[in-house]
Amino acid sequence: MLRRGNPTVYHKWNSNIAILSGDAMCALAIKYIFKTKTEFMRALKDTFIDMSIKVYEGQQYDADFETVDDVPINDYLNMIYLKTAVLIGAAMKIGAIIACKDEAEQNRIYEYGCNVGMAFQLMDDLLDVYADEKSFGKKPGGDILCCKKTYVYLKALEVAEPATRKELETVYCSTDMNPDDKIRKVTAIFDKLNVKAHTYNLVDDYYAKADKLMEDINIPTENKKQLIEYCNKLARRNY
Repeated sequence: MLRRGNPTVYHKWNSNIAILSGDAMCALAIKYIFKTKTEFMRALKDTFIDMSIKVYEGQQYDADFETVDDVPINDYLNMIYLKTAVLIGAAMKIGAIIACKDEAEQNRIYEYGCNVGMAFQLMDDLLDVYADEKSFGKKPGGDILCCKKTYVYLKALEVAEPATRKELETVYCSTDMNPDDKIRKVTAIFDKLNVKAHTYNLVDDYYAKADKLMEDINIPTENKKQLIEYCNKLARRNY
C-alpha cells in the first residue's frame, strides 16, 4: 500500500505501530499548544480538540459506510467534511488565532480552509480513478478494487438510469473479478456517465466559495498570496 509513492506506516510495519505513531503525533501537537503564549492557549486548545473530535467522528462514518448499501451523497459530503476538511480548516484557524484577534476573521480563515479541504478530498476521489500512476504515487483504481464508496461512485449511481446503475453496482461490488478488468469496466461506466465533469464542477464550487471568503478577509492582498498559491496546489492538483 503506497501513499505519495511511499509505503504507508501500517504496511511498512504494522497496524499497532501506525496507531501508536498517530497517538504520539497527537501528543506532540498538544505539547506545542501548551508552549504558546497564555493569551492564545485556550482558543488553540478549543480549536484543536473540536477538530480532533470531528475527525474521529468522520473516520467512524467512513468505516460505517463500508457496510451500508445506500449512502446518500449529502452523507458522504458530511463525512469528508468531518474527516478531511475540518483538519485543514483548523490548521489555518490556529495560525489566524495567533496572527489576528478578530474572531470573525479567524472564522473566515477556518471556513476558507474547510472549503479547500472539501475540494482536496473530492480531487483525491477523482485522482484515484484517473491519475497517472507515476505522478499519483500509487496505482489508480484502489478505491474501485476495495469497493469503497467515493463521491465519483455515488454520483455515478445518482445519474445512471436503472440498467446502468445495476451494472455498475454489480461490477463495483464484485470481489472475484480480475482487478484490471474491474478497473477498466468501472472506469468505462464512469466515462459514459460523465462523472469526471460532475466532480470537477463540485470542486470548482467549493473553490469559488473559498475564493469569496479569501476576498472578504481584511488583510493586504500581498499577505494572502502565499496561502492562496499553496491552497491552489492542494485543491487543483494532479497527484
